[in-house]
Amino acid sequence: MLKRNGLKTIFIALNIAVLSISVSGCKTKTPGQTASSYGSYIYEQKKYSSVTTSLNMRDSDLSAFFSANPEKCIYLKNRENAAPELVSKDIKTRQETVLADSSEDLHIISADMNDTGLIASITYSYDDPGCEKALFLHVSNDEFYTKTTIDLTDHFDGEQVSTVKITEKDIFVFSDKKFLKMDFSGNLLGRYIYKSDEDRLRYVVKGDDIIMYSENRIKIIDRDSFAEKSSFSISEKRIWAGGEKNLYYYTGDGLVMVDPGPDPDRFVFSFSDTGIDRSSVVYFRDYDADRFLFIITTDEGLELVNVSTDKEAQNQTADDPRIDLTLICVNRSMFQGTVNKFNNTYSDYNVNILPEIKLERYAIESLDQNYDLLEIPGMSFYEDMIRSGYLHEIDEYLDNSTTINKSDFFSRIYEDLSVNGNIYAIPRQMYLTDLWGPEDVFVDLQNWDIHEFLKFMKMYPDALSESNYPDIADIKSRILYVALLGTVDDLIVSDKTIDTESLAFILEEINCLDIKENSMNMEERLRNGDVVLLKSDIHSADELADEQSKYERKLVPLGFPSLKKENSGGLIEYFNMIGISSGSNDPIGAWSFLEFYLNQNFSQKSKDVPTRIGDYNIRMSRSTFDEEIILNGIRYYPVSQSEIDKITKAYENAKKYTALNRNIIAVIDEETAYYFRNEKELDETIEIIESRVNTMLNESQ
Repeated sequence: MLKRNGLKTIFIALNIAVLSISVSGCKTKTPGQTASSYGSYIYEQKKYSSVTTSLNMRDSDLSAFFSANPEKCIYLKNRENAAPELVSKDIKTRQETVLADSSEDLHIISADMNDTGLIASITYSYDDPGCEKALFLHVSNDEFYTKTTIDLTDHFDGEQVSTVKITEKDIFVFSDKKFLKMDFSGNLLGRYIYKSDEDRLRYVVKGDDIIMYSENRIKIIDRDSFAEKSSFSISEKRIWAGGEKNLYYYTGDGLVMVDPGPDPDRFVFSFSDTGIDRSSVVYFRDYDADRFLFIITTDEGLELVNVSTDKEAQNQTADDPRIDLTLICVNRSMFQGTVNKFNNTYSDYNVNILPEIKLERYAIESLDQNYDLLEIPGMSFYEDMIRSGYLHEIDEYLDNSTTINKSDFFSRIYEDLSVNGNIYAIPRQMYLTDLWGPEDVFVDLQNWDIHEFLKFMKMYPDALSESNYPDIADIKSRILYVALLGTVDDLIVSDKTIDTESLAFILEEINCLDIKENSMNMEERLRNGDVVLLKSDIHSADELADEQSKYERKLVPLGFPSLKKENSGGLIEYFNMIGISSGSNDPIGAWSFLEFYLNQNFSQKSKDVPTRIGDYNIRMSRSTFDEEIILNGIRYYPVSQSEIDKITKAYENAKKYTALNRNIIAVIDEETAYYFRNEKELDETIEIIESRVNTMLNESQ
């Protein structure tokens, strides 16, 4: 139902840094740089060897991570209605051993473990958190632990201790004003008192040095004499991460090591190359300058990942008996994690991601080389690659798969991606572009054809006007573009020619609209209560909630109009596709990886929309709530199940947007610009469009 000036008109419609760090005397390094002067980092696969081991533990069980190695992890484990307990977990057997609990009313604030299995932890009393009660020492002897208690009260005079660092021969205990050096029996070996204006100091014990650091300053102290050796400032505050043996910081996608020596900042590796999402890191430790351990969060829980960058490990991979497969892609970070998991799972094949390529040269490069697997950036590339013979069909592999059930994915995928009866890829994600309108304007939505759309535009000629389109001719071109998105398929008649009569009618109707310039943008117009149409990529219920809060009005999907009312709908695009190259020497091996890729669990943290039905339902339902809420002064409208159903229906009714659609619309848009500016007559414009589009249609056969 349309409402305006108290009049109701029945209207039918349907339900989309390089971190530049300036340190005195420091060189600036760029990730991916191949200068051998500061290390052996090069941008190629097999540079890194990584092993992933599941910890079989949820991150919600974790209060704090203190220490880990490939065999054992020490962490605080949350407990219901009780203080956390210090737990040692054997990675292989999954056995847990409680090292310390709250039986003495002690709360653990820091813990550490060295390579010999010696564990130290600092605790304080709940009643007096400023008074350090004890330092627990646990010596590992298979599964037997002994405990020694050391009273720290006299050493720190009630000052709260923040960190313990344990080395191969002694223990360091730090507060904000001093640190102690002790032996494993608790005997005091030295005390260092310092003054600092920093809010928070952190520490690394490296060789003969103690490195004290804050967000922007480093001080290096001799670990035996406690004499200050050097100090320097960082020009910009950065996030620092202390390993057990060195000091590091993150820059962009990479890890950089800080060394007090002559080369203080050495780029170590790229997170994309190792397949680690930096935001998922819970715990980080280095064993030396070339071996690292990460605890990361995944959808399945916590995983322990070991990364090696040393040359010896790389040379060993050259004798790997597995068959090598190659993958080329536009964005390697999107696939690196899956590649690492596959390589750690499969004994027959090893996938190598080659350096990223430029999008415009994608098809040419894939043809020139015998690649096994290719990223397909979108539907237009998918069709072009098939037309040029670059992709291998996967129908037989799909039908015979024991792990992929075709019914797990939306059935329309197979129709949309079928070319000459064959399927060449299955996308893992999709998104919806649709025409949206305010719910208070559009009621009882079904669908609409081009005649109803043009009738609506006569009533509200400024529905698509905003400050981004100040020229009347540009606004008319925008209206035509919206009209063509759902109409262009119906304009192509059975004999592969364009329906010039219908096109001329659409152009003439749009050109006659009484359009006025608008100084407000669409967000302001929606808030102002205007009758508007919004072309937007609203993919999911989450994004709908965000858009409605931004515009302060509830929105509903309308669908793009079409010549045939039943063909009205939004546009669907697919991505995260990998195909098997027609030049692959081992398509069966390539399918093994593709099958593994399609079976990966979809991240529930992702904002993208999965094509697997089960993942889609979870993705949509996680944002439902029943009542309006106000968060930080912004009103969020309820996203009900009925609205999710509308979005799902919009996905079901959406059209596949092809490269041919895009090219035809581009030709029509180019030629009609002269007509809307009164530089050409309608007949001449139609004649030119007919000639150009018909030529395009003939060439596409």
